Amino acid sequence: MRYNEDIASRLYSYFIETLGLKENSKNWLVGDCPHCGKKNKFGINVHINMANCFVCGDRTSPLGVVKKVEGFNTFSEVYKLITKYETFSIDLAETLNRGKVSKKETSKIIKALPEEYKMVGLYDSKLDHIVRRQLKRRGFSLTKAMMLGFGYCAKGEYAQRLIIPFYKEGKIIYFNSRQLIKLGSKYKNPTEEEFGIGKGHIIYNYDALNFYNKIWIFEGVFNAATIGTNATATGGKQLSDWQINQYINSPCKRIVIGLDDDAYKEALQLALKIAPFKQVKIIKFPKGKDANDLGRKATKELEKATPYLTYKEVYSEYIKNMIK
Repeated sequence: MRYNEDIASRLYSYFIETLGLKENSKNWLVGDCPHCGKKNKFGINVHINMANCFVCGDRTSPLGVVKKVEGFNTFSEVYKLITKYETFSIDLAETLNRGKVSKKETSKIIKALPEEYKMVGLYDSKLDHIVRRQLKRRGFSLTKAMMLGFGYCAKGEYAQRLIIPFYKEGKIIYFNSRQLIKLGSKYKNPTEEEFGIGKGHIIYNYDALNFYNKIWIFEGVFNAATIGTNATATGGKQLSDWQINQYINSPCKRIVIGLDDDAYKEALQLALKIAPFKQVKIIKFPKGKDANDLGRKATKELEKATPYLTYKEVYSEYIKNMIK
């Protein structure tokens, strides 16, 4: 079932009737955070499919809120419950007429990828074959690339770029775009204004945090995708407080930090923040190499030969590197 005006309107009724949320002047429903419990600091906007705590930073979708509050295991259960609620008297169409939500914002409910997006492997075109070859050189078979949702745009704002979707709870929440030919900037990603979510509030393969006892942290998506389903990517060597908290608060017990070879000090700084809560180890890659360069097997062997570090050991190593 697709998130649409009818579902959004019924969600509106659910949050008012069941959770007692109140509408503020900016078209948000406001109440207590189901994650941290802070009073009147949790906001839900069904029109742009967003829920956010302004204190703890917990972000999800309105459907995700219902799933958590009701203790459901699947979104099918959420949809079944929501259909029992009446559509709210002020629906999305009327809200648009009042000018509170733009058509551009509402379109984000329907599609989170560029309109011109095409999944790799579905078309017999020159560009499709270029993308296949580039991904093959990276070690990704066509089947794996399609399973990960890798695609591209032949025209539009993201023309000649590889499109990499980011998922959370099975829903696309963001995407990266990477140049296919050396023309313009290497990366061109959606702005926070477009998605309501910025670089500091995304983790590639986020759902892995809730399923595995050991999690890998990389900078880039290709590295994470090389290792597999328990590997994540943060989009850079400097993690935001929100990103760090997601790892610390996740149920996983062990974390492997695999930042690029030029980010060893940043890896140590990250380990200092995580070590009080999790077992942690830091992978040292050969100069100029990363997980995608080495491949899955070699990277796994390198990880196996790397010991876990105590907080004291991480701190000692950090001090030595600061002196250099």
